[in-house]
Amino acid sequence: MICMKVTITAKKLTINQSFTDYATQKLSAKLDRFFPEEAEAKITLEERRELIILELTVKYNGIIYRAEQSANCLLYTSDAADDRI
Repeated sequence: MICMKVTITAKKLTINQSFTDYATQKLSAKLDRFFPEEAEAKITLEERRELIILELTVKYNGIIYRAEQSANCLLYTSDAADDRI
């Protein structure tokens, strides 16, 4: 069950629905135990010089938690950023 509100934005990159579903489920599975459903997560993806840069920002209770990860693989960046936050 997905409780956290997740927004995904892509710059200079096209993402498909399967990645959106994967990232949302993975993020919610890891962070729902730490943040209640009032928390908001924002994932921003951008491609620079053949690298995919993912910025993950979680806002809750006036505090901003942020992680950034870059790699060649879209799924790896998502997993690594989830682990960092």
